[in-house]
Amino acid sequence: MKKYITLAALLAAGTACANAATTLTELVSMDALVASATTNTATKIEDMSVTTYSFGDGTYIGGITNKDLNDALADSSKYITIAAWIKMDDTNDVESIFGYGAQQNGFKFCTNGAGLQYTAKGVADKETANVGLTANTWTLVGISFKGGNDAANGAKYICGTSNNNFYTRNLGGFALPSASDQTFAIGSGNSGSARETFNGWIADLTIFTSDSVISGVDDITAHMGTAAPVPEPSAFGMLAGLGALALVASRRRRK
Repeated sequence: MKKYITLAALLAAGTACANAATTLTELVSMDALVASATTNTATKIEDMSVTTYSFGDGTYIGGITNKDLNDALADSSKYITIAAWIKMDDTNDVESIFGYGAQQNGFKFCTNGAGLQYTAKGVADKETANVGLTANTWTLVGISFKGGNDAANGAKYICGTSNNNFYTRNLGGFALPSASDQTFAIGSGNSGSARETFNGWIADLTIFTSDSVISGVDDITAHMGTAAPVPEPSAFGMLAGLGALALVASRRRRK
């Protein structure tokens, strides 16, 4: 009997290992990225549950320098995952969620109508995963790929908080930018200029590293959550709510 129990335990352990989540380590938060930007023409939306910016009419956050990010992107032993909540104004054009490098190097990750699109600038053609994006709806999106010259080989796209929206793309590597172009942008395809800029809101953009590519959407939602960004109750709203409760209590006492 004990042998059967031991075998069952081993099989269960093997199944658990096979389905084990990829451990993501946060490398850079959105606040840290914005803090090191040399250009920021986006508008911060105050009192949101996570850091949120509004983009449109050529606005972006660019010239972002971060040594940890540059080192990770050049390290072929690590995987990079970049995720964000987005809310698009429309689905009419190609619009950049984030970009790295200049015009002919690095990469950019965009919306393309209802799809998500990756471009290794100057190296690979655009690759779009048709994921059913819709306007005026918060959606969790991201990409996970290997660092170094094989950067995006076997990359994973995510869209939403379900593994039904998990896509594998074989994209090839990107050209590592020169030292002067090793900067990042939010809301633009180029790190130092407005290119295919985003129209809408981008929230909680976060960069992670791991020893392997993500195994499912759950790897990201463990950090990013499954609930879309929402407005935080303002101090005035809270006071108004307390006042209303006090009024109700007062009326009840009179009765």
